[in-house]
Amino acid sequence: YLISTGRQVDVFSTTTPDVEIRIRMDGVRFLCWHNIKENELFNKRLFYVLSSKNYNLEEKKLKLLMTYRGRICKDINVFDSFVMPGVTDLFSRYKTVVVMSEGSTFRKQVALCNAAKKIQWIHTDYSLWSKWSDWTKEITKNDSEIYSYFTNIVLLSETIRTKFIACHPHLADKTTVVKNILPCDEIIKKSELNNISYPKLTFVTVGRLSVEKSIPRLVDVLHKLDEEGYDFSLDIIGNGPEWDSIKNRIESYGLSNRIHLRGSRPNPFTYVRQADVFLLLSEYEGLPNTIYEALILGTPVLATKVGGIPDQVNEGEN
Repeated sequence: YLISTGRQVDVFSTTTPDVEIRIRMDGVRFLCWHNIKENELFNKRLFYVLSSKNYNLEEKKLKLLMTYRGRICKDINVFDSFVMPGVTDLFSRYKTVVVMSEGSTFRKQVALCNAAKKIQWIHTDYSLWSKWSDWTKEITKNDSEIYSYFTNIVLLSETIRTKFIACHPHLADKTTVVKNILPCDEIIKKSELNNISYPKLTFVTVGRLSVEKSIPRLVDVLHKLDEEGYDFSLDIIGNGPEWDSIKNRIESYGLSNRIHLRGSRPNPFTYVRQADVFLLLSEYEGLPNTIYEALILGTPVLATKVGGIPDQVNEGEN
């Protein structure tokens, strides 16, 4: 959309996009580590740099200094000291820099760059996520200072915004709420492609099978329902690192005929539309599109009260 309005859009990523992504994002220029001269020097052999005509005197001096600091001084911060400033210089060429993840390695470099606008997009409930693990605690420990250099911090709902401000009150004026946009007509059309035959009470959940989604807890709850004699089935749509442990849990309860691991589906909407209840028992969330998709299709939602979900689900209504 931005390109269609005449703007230039570049994407910096440490992952090289495949051909399909390049075709889909026609007009976008992709940048990566190859665009950082300091990174090239860091990864080349000293002899090659010193003997090559492709590097000027200043670059050769820089390579010598990198090597001296790393090999002789045993400095473990050589990369951060010499390469990351090159990332900051790259970002400084732009009027606007948008960081698309609250876990991005490059937030500090964006904070230090000279761009007129620096926008941070936060996709989850920051107040819970930032304390979720040792890793999130470590990468967010300097956020109060880092985000003070940003012009805008985009959050997904008013509830999440309020909780973020409670963590960083001095950043309140920088926060903005931009809710997710969903293709309603497309979701409804896809949901009508196939008819699925189900037993009396059907549940469905859609999402990545990772720890914070608490699928094992969901399996435990359904095991209790099974013991109490309820007739039900659950479709779990998605893949992820917890697949094997979830599968083993289902089998240990003897629920393989009731709980079905469907894997990732290009069209999960047929399952969502014909389910009696959509379930989402996550430990933390942002503003889940899956809940909006269920509501678009008229499927009531049972979810934990985390992240922006209180802005989506009204008790007793949907």
